[in-house]
Amino acid sequence: MNNFVRRGLAIVSAVAVASLALVGVGSPGSAQPAPIVPVPTAVAAFVGVVGTPNQADAVAGSAMFNYEDFTRSYPAASPEMKNSAIGFFDVGGNEMGVYPASSNSPADLVAAIATTLEPVNGERVANSIVVPALSSLTGDDYYQVAIEMSRMSAVLPAMAILDVPASVTLSAIESKDMRGPIEVAITLTRMLPSPSTAALYGSPLSNPASGATPAAGLMAGLYLTNDELFGVWSAPSGAGLPLVDYTPMWLPTNEQMDDLSSFGINSFTDGSGVGATQAAGAQTLEQDNQQKRYINEVRLAQNISASVRDGLAWTVFEPAGQQLWGQVNSSVSLFLATLQAEGAFGDGPLQTASFVTVGQSNNSVADMAAGLVNIDIAYRSNEYADEYLEVHVTVQAGKGL
Repeated sequence: MNNFVRRGLAIVSAVAVASLALVGVGSPGSAQPAPIVPVPTAVAAFVGVVGTPNQADAVAGSAMFNYEDFTRSYPAASPEMKNSAIGFFDVGGNEMGVYPASSNSPADLVAAIATTLEPVNGERVANSIVVPALSSLTGDDYYQVAIEMSRMSAVLPAMAILDVPASVTLSAIESKDMRGPIEVAITLTRMLPSPSTAALYGSPLSNPASGATPAAGLMAGLYLTNDELFGVWSAPSGAGLPLVDYTPMWLPTNEQMDDLSSFGINSFTDGSGVGATQAAGAQTLEQDNQQKRYINEVRLAQNISASVRDGLAWTVFEPAGQQLWGQVNSSVSLFLATLQAEGAFGDGPLQTASFVTVGQSNNSVADMAAGLVNIDIAYRSNEYADEYLEVHVTVQAGKGL
């Protein structure tokens, strides 16, 4: 157990403080602050060529809630954007932000990826990035776009959902040689600024209605279905998340799948014996740090960080100091206790599920003078029962006084 968790154990458990009454601090003279609630998950940013929009108000981040919305707004969208949108909504996606690119050139795609900073519908920050044209690129063009997706995924934060280049996948299918996809994964892991927020899928999928479709769009939709059924802390793969009517174009053997997985490549299985295609594997491209190796672990950390930051917006009306530290501790601990009750932190003892540190140990005199409140959170990993994951959040105090 690391030093941060030992400090947390000495301070207070989330469950122990969950019952504490919150002091009224929403704004000067207000009642108690609103509880911290999780921000939306699986809000997908789709980047690509959509042609001239059919609506004058269609801008970067325009929200689409079904495929009919998409085709009505972008009737001239490129085939890969249309097919990916079909896949996204087919498997349960229900909120897509569209970020238009002038062309599928790397420079234009990179420029469009940068616009994902604009919230979807002007309200919700995207937490997955999909570029359907990525799989059609090769060589330096492919890596240039993937790098920008990774960079932006760390900024938002989000999960960059990547496809292996289609040409590399087709070669592997024909030759039964996995060296091409593995080389792509190795290169990405080395080049990406944030491999822990990137997930790589090795095969496109085929649908009778739309034909071959890159995996990324479907997986963005599947992430949302997973979150609604099992929680963002659950791995987005397996028999509980069938990809009905979609067939993987590449079916590695079990031995090959193990080899691909060891390099962070996620695969698919067909419907034989399970009823429908399913994702097999839920890894990021971060293979050296086990705390950032799994998609669900990273997405949960992102969600906790964003939720705490948004939920503590009221601290801007309060002076930094011990009273505020106690109020923040209570608010964050109650939020974590709620997540624990929903199963976010595994099946271990409630008293050791999560810990919050906010006090003199992590808030200096200089921090107080600057109006900063540092919050350190530790919570039990779902993937590694004896490990704790850590999230650090800094919020502003006193600026609204």
